[in-house]
Amino acid sequence: MPVTAGQEYPGVSIEQGIAWVEECLRECLGYAAQYRVWLAYENHYKDYFWERPDFSMKHEVYLEILSRLRDTSLKVNFDCANPIMSGEDPVALLSQVADRVVHVHATDRATPFEYTHAAVGEGSWITPRFSGYSKAPVMMVGFPSSTTDLRASKA
Repeated sequence: MPVTAGQEYPGVSIEQGIAWVEECLRECLGYAAQYRVWLAYENHYKDYFWERPDFSMKHEVYLEILSRLRDTSLKVNFDCANPIMSGEDPVALLSQVADRVVHVHATDRATPFEYTHAAVGEGSWITPRFSGYSKAPVMMVGFPSSTTDLRASKA
């Protein structure tokens, strides 16, 4: 089941926010374990209904939260397009979390910092750079693409 850190809020320091997210995810993980459900933490940008971006949109915050939860069963729900929204490299992030990925949203953005989607491989991230980092199921999110297997061996 995908989970996020939730919206960032003005006045909440990075350290305080990380502590809150860690505490909440630990509690959620304990509850999910009772039902044998995996939680997969998404590198999220922003929900359509949110006023502000996800608290852990930036790689360093997302990775710190994952690091603090290394001793848990928390997995990763990786979205290829979300890092593009903050001007970060999706492959750089994926290479650091690949061992925990259980699901991939193979999506793309037309241009960095804009919410417009593009067909996978026709936008801002380079599909071949992604290939081979994850053996997780790849979910194509409603956008046509000539890419048929993003899980090919690394070149």
